[in-house]
Amino acid sequence: YVLDRFPHSVIKQVNKDGSHRIEIPANNGYGVKMWLLEQGAHVKVISPKYIQKYLIDNMKQTLSYYDISTTK
Repeated sequence: YVLDRFPHSVIKQVNKDGSHRIEIPANNGYGVKMWLLEQGAHVKVISPKYIQKYLIDNMKQTLSYYDISTTK
């Protein structure tokens, strides 16, 4: 599915649990961010950190609508 959406992506590693590490060459556009948010728990952004921060901040904001605390 990722390779369909981002055809220049490269599978860097296949893990024992069946998950994959995929390098996606993409811009910093709104479409990429929205696509990542749509994936929810199916993806983990490792880098760049600013995209990771964007996703975390967005998820925290969404959880706050339901009075769910994100502090430990």
